[in-house]
Amino acid sequence: MKITHIMQDTREQRGKHKNIEDFMRKHGIKIIRDKVYVGDYTLPTDRRVSIDVKQDIVEIASNICGEQHGRFREELKRAQETGTQLYVLIQQNECNGKSITCPEDLHLWESPKFRYGKKKGEPRTFVKGEPLGKAMRTMEERYGAVFLFCAPEEAGQYVLELLGEEK
Repeated sequence: MKITHIMQDTREQRGKHKNIEDFMRKHGIKIIRDKVYVGDYTLPTDRRVSIDVKQDIVEIASNICGEQHGRFREELKRAQETGTQLYVLIQQNECNGKSITCPEDLHLWESPKFRYGKKKGEPRTFVKGEPLGKAMRTMEERYGAVFLFCAPEEAGQYVLELLGEEK
């Protein structure tokens, strides 16, 4: 199936995933901004698959182990209740030169440190990689979501493939 239009959630800040938006425009895919029930991207004609894009591992750590946990868990439940396959696409696939391809690889991950300001040198999150990976696997088992990792420059292609575009 050739995808010509995708839906982007209006609650998603414009430009937050500029790399994905640029990829879509470059490939002639029109982005329609509308409310998406779960995730950030889906198809206008078939919403059984949705992709929730995360900027990096720090963002997903905040969603799973931080203040956003309740909101994130509710989104996973909504996807499960509506039969929507939710993919959580994390735009980071390496840490300290080592590849991250699945939640188990997060045992390699350490939070980056703030580079500027009052918190310079402090970790951006106190979440450790191994428990984060285990929490992801638990959420996959409990709610049916799938956590995937990619480089930011690959995210647009991943979104299309997950939505069902054939190569």
